[in-house]
Amino acid sequence: MSGPGRLPALVPDAVPPLVRAARQAAAGHYQEHGQPITRDALRARLGVSNQAASALPRQIRQDGEGT
Repeated sequence: MSGPGRLPALVPDAVPPLVRAARQAAAGHYQEHGQPITRDALRARLGVSNQAASALPRQIRQDGEGT
């Protein structure tokens, strides 16, 4: 279920490139630092707005891939 400030739930075949990139960035950050990526690090790495950088980790966690 989606709401304000949330990306819609996605099926694996329909994952937008930005969500895929966020998952890769989060996984890489976790491997390198042993902790979840911050909003600011994600924003800098992907070159997205603060709003997008805040929504992407929530989407990843919602999809059950929370690193």
